[in-house]
Amino acid sequence: MATIQDFEERIEKQKAELAKLEAKKKELEKKIRERNRKWRSLVTHSAGESVLSAVGCAWQELDLDALDCFLANHADEVCDLLAVHGSTPENAKARLDARKQKPVKTEPVADAGGQTAEPDTEKSDW
Repeated sequence: MATIQDFEERIEKQKAELAKLEAKKKELEKKIRERNRKWRSLVTHSAGESVLSAVGCAWQELDLDALDCFLANHADEVCDLLAVHGSTPENAKARLDARKQKPVKTEPVADAGGQTAEPDTEKSDW
């Protein structure tokens, strides 16, 4: 017949196992947060490139305050057209990866000094 001591030992073993599982869970949550931050940055960068391409200007010529104002004034329309509500980070990353597979037309945009703007790449130094 099992004794109280036997049950207490089992409880302690299970508490130790639970602590290990909680530590693993915390580590996984940390990795997921880091991964999502990276993916968010990649999507944000891609969206910025799309804005520059659509506007037809170099990055240094973009008026961010004017862009913010435009987006605020057209928020409902923009949201209806562009937002994928309920999307998971994995879905967003898959859409980004699929987008990278498509050939993209990029033409250099001439600035006032006669130089051409170079499209940013993932190897940008910022």
